[in-house]
Amino acid sequence: MAVPVYLKIADDIRKQITYGLLNANDPLSSEKELCSKYGVSRMTVRKALAILVDENLLYSVPGKGYFTKKINHDKYLFAFDELAILTGSNKESQLMEVEIIRPTAELIYQLRVSPDKRIVVIRHLLYSDGELVAYDTKYIPYFTGIPIVEKEINASRTSIFDVHRNISISMEMPTVEIAKRLQLQADDPVIVVKQHILDQDRSPIGFGQLYCRYNKCRIEGVSVIGE
Repeated sequence: MAVPVYLKIADDIRKQITYGLLNANDPLSSEKELCSKYGVSRMTVRKALAILVDENLLYSVPGKGYFTKKINHDKYLFAFDELAILTGSNKESQLMEVEIIRPTAELIYQLRVSPDKRIVVIRHLLYSDGELVAYDTKYIPYFTGIPIVEKEINASRTSIFDVHRNISISMEMPTVEIAKRLQLQADDPVIVVKQHILDQDRSPIGFGQLYCRYNKCRIEGVSVIGE
């Protein structure tokens, strides 16, 4: 699936900002110049700029154009992959089960679906050096004929429809079900990674929850270069 041009333009400008090629309060090229540079319409350029304004990387001044914002030193970039965050050298994912359910109240909220929508639940067990260390569940609205479900079932960690992910990380005490799945004691904490999987228009197409033994998971980030 081809990435829309406006997302490519936004990504190109984002890289210029995050890697210090554009400094804080530098003026961006005019919309006309950007249209000429990328060979696109003004509407396409404006969609790209709107994304960067929403990400707090640009601000506009009426009659003067767009300017770059100062980048926060405390902002980090994380490369997230379910298997990559596990410690150990030999990692594997094992499909546990797939089922179709009616959405719970939480799934209706997270996926913005109607109560009668069918949801595919895909569960994996993750192993490191032969030891069970994590349990991953993904919830995907079911659409007949669209291969996203088959793609996920085949254990591809990134869907071809996946463009954006919003991730939250916390440490929690496991529920009885999670403790049983991971063969934990009730007082053993787990690291919980919740993922909101979005399409190119930032509409939800999936929701995931990864539960990992706290001593078998490592999440690393790299600070963004900038002022």
